[in-house]
Amino acid sequence: MAFDFAALQTRIVKASVKAFADLARLSPKDPVCSFALYSDDGAMTVCPAFDTRAKLATRLAKGAGHLSDKYCPPEWAYEAKGADQAFNKICKDVRDFVMKPETKFTAFRDQLFETCLRALDELRASGRFDPTILFMFEVSDSDTSKTVQLARMKRLNPGSAHLKEFRRFAKT
Repeated sequence: MAFDFAALQTRIVKASVKAFADLARLSPKDPVCSFALYSDDGAMTVCPAFDTRAKLATRLAKGAGHLSDKYCPPEWAYEAKGADQAFNKICKDVRDFVMKPETKFTAFRDQLFETCLRALDELRASGRFDPTILFMFEVSDSDTSKTVQLARMKRLNPGSAHLKEFRRFAKT
């Protein structure tokens, strides 16, 4: 039995839109400046992460302006927040499938990561969100190469001012 990645992409997009709405209710006076989807190297999760302008500014001021505060979703103010039920169900379905003995793990993981990137592409292209929001895809517990990270940044934030700064961050 094959996994339906097209349906998963639709679910991730809908859950992400709901997560944005949840965060807007949670923090109505502090706009989102960054949004990421992240998974893990075991391909068992898909989770959102958000940062807001004020929360980022506070961390940058306290942390002497380290770019890791801006480009590392685990450092962001709202990790795994928003659309909890939808993302929990996505994680359960992904985890259940990847644990099946017949699953070709590497192919599944690669397609899962590409599906997350496509969902972020779709969100960016929808025009629903401030075009200056930083979009990212991250893999926890992984040593993703700087080349891959930069390619993802270029893909998700075409023509963005974030790219030059991210290049500088990637060198550290």
